[in-house]
Amino acid sequence: METFRTPGYPFFMAIARSIGGNSLLGVIFLQIIMAFGAALFIQRIGLALTSNTGASIAAIAFLTSPITLALSLSIASDILFIFLYLGFCFMALRWLGKKYWLAIFLGSI
Repeated sequence: METFRTPGYPFFMAIARSIGGNSLLGVIFLQIIMAFGAALFIQRIGLALTSNTGASIAAIAFLTSPITLALSLSIASDILFIFLYLGFCFMALRWLGKKYWLAIFLGSI
């Protein structure tokens, strides 16, 4: 039993492999898209907390980080975890500002 893996990563890999065929390139492609999505979440969170310049710098720093580049091009669950974590943080921050019930529900999962 593996205990050091993000829950749901085998399900994510199964979906990615069904879309992209039996190759792992579909998994890598979806991880690259999720890295860009995580950068978008960083930019949106940064806009809520700082200025437009600070938010853009944070998103660009995330995308150009060697760790982000290496993790998005390898078969590892880290990019999925970062994407989901930042997505839930963004929804929770949105709820704090505007009290959206769906956002708090999804942020609490």
